[in-house]
Amino acid sequence: MVTLTTFDNSLEAHIFKGLLESEAIPVFLVGEHFFNAQSLLNVGLAHIRLQVPSALIGEAKQVLADFNKGEFEKPLVETFSLSPEVCPKCGCAETGQTLSYSSFLANAALALLYIGVMMKPIKSTICTQCKCKID
Repeated sequence: MVTLTTFDNSLEAHIFKGLLESEAIPVFLVGEHFFNAQSLLNVGLAHIRLQVPSALIGEAKQVLADFNKGEFEKPLVETFSLSPEVCPKCGCAETGQTLSYSSFLANAALALLYIGVMMKPIKSTICTQCKCKID
């Protein structure tokens, strides 16, 4: 088994696991239980590793690349006549994800106060061309 990617959110890890399994690629999540049990370490140390057989790594990378390009979203947009998400600044339809700086600061403050509660990192959608934040 080879690590394809890592996640800081168990929900995202399971979504990608289901996506790869729907394409007949066996998947194993490593570190999921440690991640969920160690809330204070989630932000910096604990990550969920998504692993696939080494013989299928190329196919798995292609599935994730297609997902990131929105290939799996296109049939839904067409079926339900949805408008694609576009950048309000430049009109680009290519978006990405970034961690929110405010969620990092909140977790750092909670860690300094040694409160046993940590927030899950909040991700924001950004334009891949102009880096504008999309709400």
